[in-house]
Amino acid sequence: MLFELRITSGSVTCEKTSFRRSRYKLPVPGAMGDAYTLTFHAAGQNVASGGQIGARVEFRAQGATVSTANCLIPERGSFNWQQVVCTASAGAAYDSVRISIGWQGVDSGQLGIDAVDLSRD
Repeated sequence: MLFELRITSGSVTCEKTSFRRSRYKLPVPGAMGDAYTLTFHAAGQNVASGGQIGARVEFRAQGATVSTANCLIPERGSFNWQQVVCTASAGAAYDSVRISIGWQGVDSGQLGIDAVDLSRD
């Protein structure tokens, strides 16, 4: 998988939590109501039914999640590249944004993720 994440300031840490998910944490403080758009492309080959595929945007304060947005991809089997757009708004003040992309509870198949972009609206 190829991951590309662009931000305008600060630094990005990428934590490969498993072969099925990658997680990014961005130290970008903000206030309740701040809106972000996460965009990426996904494709699958022989993806088994069940489980969840998609992305999660978490607004965090001092290590705790204060609000979450989930964006799920319903397709299974084989599917061509498609753009996924996820909007998220902070439910409280935060000091970082964590993004997780991948799958859980899917037994087999291949998932491709490309052109990951997070922008503050």
